[in-house]
Parts: sequence; C-alpha cells; structure tokens
Amino acid sequence: MSQQLTIHQFGPISDIKLDLNDILIFIGSQASGKSTVSKAIFFFKSLRDDLYRYYLDCYNQNKFDSSISSFAKLAKQKFIKIYSSVQQSPDMRLEYKYRHGIEIYIYPSKDNRFINIEFSEDFIKIFKKLMD
Repeated sequence: MSQQLTIHQFGPISDIKLDLNDILIFIGSQASGKSTVSKAIFFFKSLRDDLYRYYLDCYNQNKFDSSISSFAKLAKQKFIKIYSSVQQSPDMRLEYKYRHGIEIYIYPSKDNRFINIEFSEDFIKIFKKLMD
C-alpha cells in the first residue's frame, strides 16, 4: 500500500484522497489548493524526521517519556507554523496513512479554537516501544 493523504474541508480543498507515489504533479488555477496539499504532504512526511530528532533529544537528555503527548505538542506547533493563515472549518479533517494501521489524524477542537492531533493505536504502540 502506498501512503495516502485525505483532506476534508481544509482551506480551498473540499474533499481529496491521494495515493502518494514517487512523483506527483499539481496543476491548477491560483488559490485552488495546490500549496495546501503540498504543505500537508511535507508536514506528514517530515514528522518521521521530527520523531527521530525527538528520540535523539530524549536519549541525549536521558529523559524518555512513553506518553505521546509531548511529541503531539511538537507536531501541533509545526502544523500551526506551516498553516498559520488557513481558515479552519469545524468539519476540517486531515488523515495520513503511512501504512496499514500507522495513521495520524488532524481535526479542530470542539470549540474550533485549536487543532487536535491523534495517532492510531499501532502508531502509539510503536512510539511506546521506541521510548521504552
């Protein structure tokens, strides 16, 4: 299975589901969502590097935390830095599937003031095993 990105009600994107292959080409008019999709791909793909740096920081400080909340906080900060000006719909949802069972979900809080990042159970299991 290739990696897959799903975007629902985010920026100019109503609904899109993309299977990510080695080469993707976006063609479209201005403000049609090309950058929104490109930034989402960058965000999710670069989280692997962020996780590696997070692990190294924990190792160097000898402070391993098997709770995923600290890493989720870093991911939220990165998401906000990338998308600071995108208007959120209360129905907004981004999903990224790295492989079967390893997934990340982004959606707004109930009051639509913040974003939530949720990791699949398999993702959390791997994270905890890495941090133990």
